[in-house]
Amino acid sequence: MHDKDELDEKLDRGLKASPVHEVLVEKAVLGWKEYELELLRDSMITW
Repeated sequence: MHDKDELDEKLDRGLKASPVHEVLVEKAVLGWKEYELELLRDSMITW
């Protein structure tokens, strides 16, 4: 988001969609790449 109006719009939409009426807001640095990794393993602890 690049301005306050856009932030307000996204927050309002998120709050209306949230069953617990909460949203998570994180700060990002434009131009940086972000990766999210999720690991799952079974009961034998194999990847």
